[in-house]
Parts: sequence; structure tokens; C-alpha cells
Amino acid sequence: MKTNARILLLGVITACLSILGVARAQTVVWSENFDDGNADSRWYADTGVWLIGTPTIGPATNSAGYRTHSGPYCATTGLTANYPVGMNSRLIQIQTFTVPAAKLFPRLRFWHWYAFASAYYGNDYGVVEIKVGGNAWQAVSPQYIGNSGDWTCASVDLSAFAGQTVQLAFHSVYINGQSAVGPGWYVDDVSLITGTPVLNNLEGFEVGFGDWYAEPGIWQVGSPTKSGGPATNSLGSQAYAGTNCAVTVLNNNYPAGMNSRLISPPFVLPHGGFLRFRHWYSFASAYYGNDYGVVEIKVGTNAWQEVSPHYIGNGASWTQPYIDLTSFGGQTVQLAFHAVYANGQGASGPGWYVDNVQVFPDTSSAANPYVNIARSGTNVVINWTSLPEYTGFILQSTTNFNTLTNWITSSPTPVVVNGQSTATNPIVAGTQKYFRLKQ
Repeated sequence: MKTNARILLLGVITACLSILGVARAQTVVWSENFDDGNADSRWYADTGVWLIGTPTIGPATNSAGYRTHSGPYCATTGLTANYPVGMNSRLIQIQTFTVPAAKLFPRLRFWHWYAFASAYYGNDYGVVEIKVGGNAWQAVSPQYIGNSGDWTCASVDLSAFAGQTVQLAFHSVYINGQSAVGPGWYVDDVSLITGTPVLNNLEGFEVGFGDWYAEPGIWQVGSPTKSGGPATNSLGSQAYAGTNCAVTVLNNNYPAGMNSRLISPPFVLPHGGFLRFRHWYSFASAYYGNDYGVVEIKVGTNAWQEVSPHYIGNGASWTQPYIDLTSFGGQTVQLAFHAVYANGQGASGPGWYVDNVQVFPDTSSAANPYVNIARSGTNVVINWTSLPEYTGFILQSTTNFNTLTNWITSSPTPVVVNGQSTATNPIVAGTQKYFRLKQ
């Protein structure tokens, strides 16, 4: 009889998982969806162009029949016609607001679609700006140029303005010099959010973007249906697992000029850490170069660094790279999947599909398994590294954490997949469940 049983409670990131979904420590300070018919009393255009209403041009219609991200209204420079030559206009929020403390991670998140003209003399663009008091406007986002491909989710860090009272503007600028125009910029579902960003580990994107975001444009999260993409899985989706994944436009080939990152929330990388993910890709190539995808990492506010080869051409099937991140261990980092158009001849393709992103520490000498827990569709998925020294661990669960007598062995039995012991448990709505490993 074993008297020195080891019990590994799935603590820190996994102490409590609400069966209704992965908990997020987010607070919406304010939000704007433009749908109440009174948004003109909260926003104004400083030199024309911007309008709030139901657009009749621009994005494809959504499931409700509107060319918006949600609801009947959005703000746009192209409500019924392309923006005019010479456009230089800000959509300004009338009410100022105080940016929360930096420790609360204040950030602006919004959904946008854009199609700006470009010509020999330059690229028309949109940019998010902030003004402190009577000071000049400051850009706080990249310049959004070209074509976003579809509605995507952007995130702008406002911690540099913590404690200051500011005004917000969406600034749209004509610069191409050859009278080219386009539908312009469409903005919807704007919100100021606080709370520590959460990296789900494993991230299967089944509940949407989470705290990931696209910069700028192109990347979307959902169930892709485009022609020429990967074969459908058992659920009828082109994702690797479940129904959702991240992809360079869900329902169309990526646009010419694509240069966009899918960016993770910041997190502390474990010492000896490495990255695994599933991906499928089909990029265009032509005389001037190969379009490609590359994985990048950024430490703090430093520049992005490439940490993978360039993925070019057609990957043929879903594969799982291994990326060693040892040199970045112990630091606060962000990851990015960077998709780049380079062929120069307007060629395009389905692009890059990414799913089941997971960060691991070096487990070669660890005393206990490194455990991850995440939601995938209607299941809770628990996995831990499968090594010889980790034999004998039993996954147990309970719905009452206050007693030590009602832990039961979870069913079904875990299976080993790609070096990971993986257990999948169905979700029971309205309850909470706790897990532990016992040896």
C-alpha cells in the first residue's frame, strides 16, 4: 500500500474552472456600439466625412443583413459613397475619460473594416489618436492602410496615459495624391477594458479572440469556410480541432499588400520554454517573391524578433512545429503570427490557419508534470507532459473543493497524444469542477 502519495493540485492557472467558460478578469469601463440612434450626441466629425448610420457600401453583409460588425449602425467614412479626395477628418468622442492605472492594463479594443486607396505618392490611412487636455493629438495605433480583408479586432495599449484625462479620435487621412479613393474606414463595438490579459494555454480560439488581437487587420477568429483551404474535420470545420481557429480572413483569400500580426496577450515565459501549435498554410508566390508567415516574439516594448523559419508555399496538411524559446525564459513576452504579402504581382491564396497554440516549460528535470487546462467547445481539456517519471498519476475531479473525501477518478481515461497525456471532460452547464493529479 502506497503511503507517500503525491498530489498535484492544478493550482495557479487551473485552481478553479467555471464550467460556463474560462474565467477572465476583465472589466468594461465604457463601450460604444453606435446602435441606440443617439451616437451623434456622443461623437462628432471635426472636418466632415465621418457619419454614423447603416452603411450601404463596404463590408459584406452580416447574418443580420447589415454591413456592420454588429447591430444596424457603425461609424464610417463611406456610409453610402467612397470618401472624397483630400479627406482629413477625425471622428472624436465628445466626452473625455480618465485612463485607469497602468497596473490595471487599460486598453482600447474595437472592431474595424477598412479599404483605403494607395497610389504612387502614398497610402491613405486611418489611425487612432489620443489628446491630453489642450495638447496636440498623438497617434497610439499603427497606420491602417490597404485592405483589412474583413472585420478584425484591434487592441491599443493606453497604459502610457494612466491617470490622465484624454479624448479619443479615429483619424482618417487621404494622402495618395492621384485622386484614388475607396470606401474607407468602418468602426464598431469600441470599448475601454481593464484587467490582466489572459493567455489560455492551450488556446484553441473556441470562444473567440480572447485577449489576442490583429495588428493591423487581416486576421480573424471563427469557423473558416474558404475555397482552397484545409479539408474539413469531423465537425465540418476547416479548423484543426473544434470549430474555430485563427486565419488570415475567414471566408476569402488574403488581400494583396497583407502585412499583419496575430498578437498574443503578454505573459511570463517559463524558463526553458518552447512553443507548439498546429498550422496549415497556402501562400502565393510570384516573380518578385514569396508571401510567407513567420512566428515572432517581443520582450516588453522591444522590437519583434523572428523565431521560426518563413513558412512559404503550401504546407499540404496540418503540422505541429517546435520552436525553442529558451533564451527568452523568465521574461514578459508576446507572441505573434506574422503574415506577409511579398510576391508583388497581386497573387493571393487561402493564407495561414493557426490552432491549438500552447507554451510549455522545459520538463526534462521537472519534479511534477506541467499541467494545462482549457475549454474546447463543449469540453474541458486537461493535458500534462507524458514522461517516464510521471507514470502513475491519476486525474481526479470534484465539484466540492471544501472536502477531501469526494474526489473521483475522471472519465474517460487520458490518452497520450503528441507527448501529452490528454483527458477530455464534457461540460455540465451551471456547475463548477476542480481537478487534481494524484500519484
